[in-house]
Amino acid sequence: MARPRDEVRREQRHRREPDDEPGPRFNGHDPHVLRQIPVLGLHELGAAEGQDNMIAGMLGTEQLAMIYGESGSGKSFVAFDAAMHYALAREWMGRKVKGGGVLYIAAEGRSSWANRVEAFCRHYDIDEEKRAMIPFGFVLEGINLGRTGNGDVAAVIAASQRWGEKLQTAIDFIIIDTMARATPGSNENDAGDMSGFVGNMDRIRQSTKASQLIVHHSGKNAALGARGHSSLRAAVDLELEVERGEAGRILRVRKSRDGNDDGAEQGFSLQVIEVGHDSEGTAITSCVVATGDVDKAISRKSKKRERWQLALDVFNNTLVDFPETSPGGRLPNIGMTTEAHLRQALERASIIDGEKPNTRNQQWKRIKDALQSRGHLRIDGTLCWRPDLQ
Repeated sequence: MARPRDEVRREQRHRREPDDEPGPRFNGHDPHVLRQIPVLGLHELGAAEGQDNMIAGMLGTEQLAMIYGESGSGKSFVAFDAAMHYALAREWMGRKVKGGGVLYIAAEGRSSWANRVEAFCRHYDIDEEKRAMIPFGFVLEGINLGRTGNGDVAAVIAASQRWGEKLQTAIDFIIIDTMARATPGSNENDAGDMSGFVGNMDRIRQSTKASQLIVHHSGKNAALGARGHSSLRAAVDLELEVERGEAGRILRVRKSRDGNDDGAEQGFSLQVIEVGHDSEGTAITSCVVATGDVDKAISRKSKKRERWQLALDVFNNTLVDFPETSPGGRLPNIGMTTEAHLRQALERASIIDGEKPNTRNQQWKRIKDALQSRGHLRIDGTLCWRPDLQ
């Protein structure tokens, strides 16, 4: 008896011949082939294991961490300090570290890193011979680890592997400073863009077995944590906040995946170190992190910041995140950005947050007027800069 035609067609659609071209793959698997996903019983999970801490009680192996704070809070100095102590296998802020190879992706403030390294080495009496032995490497190239940056994800993985082979040690700590500069074109408030970034961090971690520390900015309302979509915070295993007060600074654990150290605080300050002199004999300085007392570090009573003050923080970040070269001539030779980039950054930070276009335009005008009247903003054509920094 002949089989029904519809049944034959269904079978032909689902049958794959050996010579067929392989179909598209999702997460490394062919969606047309049923995966055999293993299931383990309770007795098959093995004995209980303690967390293999890279930084005792704080960061474990193959974890994703984030440190955030306002502009000028010192978050990059803290990230660099942690990375250097890890590479040196020295106790950091009272916590033991495992020690190992470090790759620091310095996408922001590239010109200042030589000074920071010099300050750290002078402070801790590390001479040139010892420096050459520290398993710490910088990436100073512009990279894209956002949703559209798959090529750079592979490049970071390859760079980590090459650096590890050169050092003959595993690179197990990778720092991305900052996320904004490492994800050009991404919208921090977009769930898809942030999920794409987190997915790329997963790819790097799976390939390198390294834990990662993302340096990020806080949002308009510091009480709400790091800026951007909540999917980023949900993905991290460790979240650190850097807060600056009148008398000092605090490093605070906002989230710990295992809940061991939530709320823990450490006071610190930035100690100025002279690292040399310029051609005119003026001292060149940088800073190092010096631990201190929490109670003396910060005043708990802080005034609510005005919108223009929050906008100025965003402006400072935008000058770094989206720099434009001064064309010279009648314009000053100073760091610039575009007016469009500044407005977009203010909208991403929800400082411009009106529901209607007319409301947003009015907020933008008030912010410009406030910054210009205080001498913090100058606009010429499409370019803008801070005249008070000339």
